[in-house]
Amino acid sequence: MRFSQFLDKFSTSSAAYIQDYQEINQNKGLHGWDPRIKLALLVFAIGLNVVAAKLWLSVGLFCISLTLVILSKIPYRLFALFFLAPAWATLIVFGGFSAGFGITPIFSIGPLTFYREGIFQGLSAASRVACDMSWMAVVFLTTPFDKVLDALKWFKLPAVLINVIATAYRYAFLLFDEFFKMRDAARSKGGFRTYRIALRSIAMILTQIILRAYDRANRIQESMTARGESARLTNPPSLKTESDRCPHKCDITPKGTN
Repeated sequence: MRFSQFLDKFSTSSAAYIQDYQEINQNKGLHGWDPRIKLALLVFAIGLNVVAAKLWLSVGLFCISLTLVILSKIPYRLFALFFLAPAWATLIVFGGFSAGFGITPIFSIGPLTFYREGIFQGLSAASRVACDMSWMAVVFLTTPFDKVLDALKWFKLPAVLINVIATAYRYAFLLFDEFFKMRDAARSKGGFRTYRIALRSIAMILTQIILRAYDRANRIQESMTARGESARLTNPPSLKTESDRCPHKCDITPKGTN
């Protein structure tokens, strides 16, 4: 399967590969820029793309990001990786706009009729997604993750949110590695003989990954609680003085001794 072969490029060494690439090219293109400037540009580009929502603007921003990709010498495989997740959803949105909106029919496939206006709306939506993903790829592939976190701290983001982002980044690669291990085990047992069997195997593997992610989250939460992360003092130590603790001056002299 070509898709499976493409994913093999990003198996267990994906994080190390990205880190090595960033270290080798740290002085090329955007690699040498201040992370705070790059994050500000990312927010500006995405905000402008969302607010204006014009096809020509999205295409222009996408071309600018491609220019930065070339100048920064970003490998096309790493750049394309950012488009995998939204690809299917974008295709569905494009098809829905093309067949659901418009008054000028262009062609028909069975009961579905595709309209010129709908196709332009679908292209506009797809270009906005591509623009956002390309800018995210340019910024995050040219900036080490620890520097991204430092820039977020400089922008005064809540510490809780930064910790969640760091934890999610750390465990995303672990889940990714578990997927490939389970995929290799299923392949050795004939789980990828045909396309239909392969889809079923991938669905079962993804189900197990989701369940393992839930179990892992529970174990992490329990371990953090055991180390006092969420501890609350049920009986906090009193701050009263010694005289306050002993209102009667702690006279313990036995009666009849005077």
